[in-house]
Amino acid sequence: MQLENQVPDVEEKKSLLGKISYKFKGYEYKTREEAEQAREEEIIRTKKETEQNEVRKQIEEALEEKRKEYNAEPMYLSMPVACSYIPDMKQGFFRKYESNLAAYVDVDSLSEKIDIACRELYIRGYEVISITQAISGVGANTIWGKGTDKSAAAGWGYSFTNGAVITAKKR
Repeated sequence: MQLENQVPDVEEKKSLLGKISYKFKGYEYKTREEAEQAREEEIIRTKKETEQNEVRKQIEEALEEKRKEYNAEPMYLSMPVACSYIPDMKQGFFRKYESNLAAYVDVDSLSEKIDIACRELYIRGYEVISITQAISGVGANTIWGKGTDKSAAAGWGYSFTNGAVITAKKR
């Protein structure tokens, strides 16, 4: 379909007093030439807009293909591995109970999960390039004499292993 057919025609209007005017897209013009000029400008604008939309569409399609290509086979891949904890058990008078003071990383379970993840990456065509420990921490501090020349601070904190992050590169 040509753009000329998409853009409305100039309409000729006659007033009650017999005066002729020309209307195009809601605007009135005194002469047919002015109205036709406005119509031609609209055709050119519509043509440019259509061309720009086509270019945008082609760019979007190309980007979508690249996204699919990248998402299908990323060059690098990271895989988190969470660890399990063994609670610290204390012996009470009648039974054992969790102290809630500490927990220990289940190293055997973590090692097994890392091994499984590395094998999965290898099967998918990746070579492991790093295994990094994931650590979280807790802490607090107190400041005495804030804003004076004799201030002091003290604090405490600890960190614990959450697991590991395995990064691999496509072979």
